[in-house]
Amino acid sequence: MGSAPNWTEWFKLDQVSETWDGVDSDLSRELWNRMEEEPFFETPGDALGEGPNVLAKHWRKLSKDDRKTLSRLYRQNFPD
Repeated sequence: MGSAPNWTEWFKLDQVSETWDGVDSDLSRELWNRMEEEPFFETPGDALGEGPNVLAKHWRKLSKDDRKTLSRLYRQNFPD
């Protein structure tokens, strides 16, 4: 897989782990294990696509199976 899909810029690792339907315990643990301390942002809008825990910044480090699962879960949780 090449670069991270555009939608990964909109989600943080903990958000995916805690709010997406279908994330199993193994994937949840993988996402939480990648969490890093974040700087404080004044407003949520300031943090959009920023910080160390944006999914896009970890996409290529995830296994191919995890990336496929996340792509499938994204389509399920956010249908057109």
